[in-house]
Amino acid sequence: MLSSTQKPPPRDEAHWHAAHRSAEGVSYIATTRKLTGLTAGSSVVAFYGDVALANQLLGFGIYEGYLRIDEEEGRDLLASSELYRSQGLPERAIGLIKLRNFTELPEGACLEGLRCSIQADGAGHGRPLTLLNLPVGPARSQIYFKRPSGE
Repeated sequence: MLSSTQKPPPRDEAHWHAAHRSAEGVSYIATTRKLTGLTAGSSVVAFYGDVALANQLLGFGIYEGYLRIDEEEGRDLLASSELYRSQGLPERAIGLIKLRNFTELPEGACLEGLRCSIQADGAGHGRPLTLLNLPVGPARSQIYFKRPSGE
């Protein structure tokens, strides 16, 4: 989830990453979360807005890795990022998500458009990825989901 109360503004951030991918299609998005359990080259990371943005889907990309910003490579990437140098980082950013082919979605896009199911321990497992099925509280900011085979 990208928060409207943090820098940079969520829509600006999604637009920038879609427009400034490297020649290989790679972009690095700041995160306040430590990501685990994702598979490089096949896991999809989707970003949606907070309540101020009506939880609209902002964009998604293929997970390629995670870098800590307290390590040299992470610091170097931040120093070279026009977006984060000019607009700032989220207050508690701890890492960068390396994504391939980040795609910005139009205003009004919703989670249902991904046609995925939630992957979780407990009652939410297997439910469709929809706004109504998102958990309440901190778990809402990091949800694992699965796309149907062949997509």
